[in-house]
Amino acid sequence: MGGSSSIPPPTSTSIPPPTGSIPPPGGSSVPPGSAYGGQSVPPAGDSVINDAPGLPQWSGSNVRPLEASMVSDLRKFNISEACQNSVTAGVALLNNLGEAWGNDYAIVFSKQSHTWWLLAREMAPLGLAEAVEAHKKIAPAGTAPKKAKDQKRSKEDRKAFPLEKRLMQAIVGQRGSITAVSQQIRRKENGWHSSDHPLVFLFLGSSGIGKTELAKQVANYVHEDDKDGFIRLDMSEYQNQHEVSKFIGAPPGYQGYDDGGQLTKRLKRCPHAVVLFDEVEKAHTDILTCLLQTFDEGRLTDGKGETVECMDAIFVMTSNLAQREIADEAVKRRAEFAKTGGDPDDDKGVLSPEFAQKTVMPVLKHHFKRDEFIGRINEILFFLPFTEKQRLMLANKEVEKWKKIAKKRHNMELQWGTDLEYFLIKAYDLRFGVRSIQHEVGRQVVSKLARAHEEDLIGEGDTVIMSVVNNEVSLKKGPKVAPRKEDK
Repeated sequence: MGGSSSIPPPTSTSIPPPTGSIPPPGGSSVPPGSAYGGQSVPPAGDSVINDAPGLPQWSGSNVRPLEASMVSDLRKFNISEACQNSVTAGVALLNNLGEAWGNDYAIVFSKQSHTWWLLAREMAPLGLAEAVEAHKKIAPAGTAPKKAKDQKRSKEDRKAFPLEKRLMQAIVGQRGSITAVSQQIRRKENGWHSSDHPLVFLFLGSSGIGKTELAKQVANYVHEDDKDGFIRLDMSEYQNQHEVSKFIGAPPGYQGYDDGGQLTKRLKRCPHAVVLFDEVEKAHTDILTCLLQTFDEGRLTDGKGETVECMDAIFVMTSNLAQREIADEAVKRRAEFAKTGGDPDDDKGVLSPEFAQKTVMPVLKHHFKRDEFIGRINEILFFLPFTEKQRLMLANKEVEKWKKIAKKRHNMELQWGTDLEYFLIKAYDLRFGVRSIQHEVGRQVVSKLARAHEEDLIGEGDTVIMSVVNNEVSLKKGPKVAPRKEDK
């Protein structure tokens, strides 16, 4: 089940199915003024799921088919189409809808007749329309699973500010990966993505080169300011077999059963989330088995036996596997491009398909030990070391960040030239990527500004000119800046 028509999963204990059967289309008559038709004879072979022991019975219920508009309206709330695993019929159950729903109403879906039905106790006080309206008023705020905002974004908005442009403004380099991710999400937005499997990416490369940041920016694009739309799990926390219960929830009778799983409970909250599995190579093989089910079927069974539908989620895995091979090949190919007059900063096509198949794929197969897991990944993308030009951009970006902080907190104006940026990128380390530059800015720039401020060498309203003298950052006061409005 996938696409925008999918119905989100339930979030709590379900309302039980009826004991009898459900009528075929047109099999029930609805008398004038009656909210529900009378009981109907089920079609041959069309039955509902058997009673669960100990659950309230629904025999003697009134039934009526749901109008299409009502089905559409109810999809906004906590309803699940549980018929996927049933041969003849399934039950979609309302949850967290208040006492009236729990006692008086249930929803049933007939897989044979492909019809939704409302069941109501004979003495149920509300008609269908009134019941739906009552639910809207009593549904707890924020309990309904959220839909991704990319489904509502207009084509005009996407054309005016395409995803590639958004991502390239936020991320330095990695144009090839940005383009590939954007193409896949564009297909998903416009209805050209296969509904058989969810969208799955694997980002490969060393630390600090934009893998996690790209996942964050995709989530920000799809869900804007909705924090529930981004789920990040550090897979180093799931290296042992017993930690599977922390991932999907403990089974009945075990400690932590009521807590739910770190992944499953958050996917129930937002089935369309962007899910990041950071350093996936560190996860236990049983975790990978859970992910294989998720990537294959777009669903995951939690410790309570409930199915979490996540066909519309976007899954991103990051890994340092083959990082040295990727970095060495990128440096080599860029040097070749430079000799032939090519642009070393354009990383599209830097790594060939032959390199991916002969060098990277054997590393992945050796580690994951299952071809079907790799086969469920839509895109395997390589994140390359930064070029000199990109390192300068990173240094400038980091110093600009502190310039804004100095202005906001201390009304100081920071000024510098390219000599400072070239000096800072000398500390670049392939193993740590942008973090090595950020650390150097903190050590060489921010620490010296803080020390000078503490010693009253610089203060409120000063212009501070930063340069490199004798292989060190030097600070010099310039003209005073205008006082802030609140200081006047």
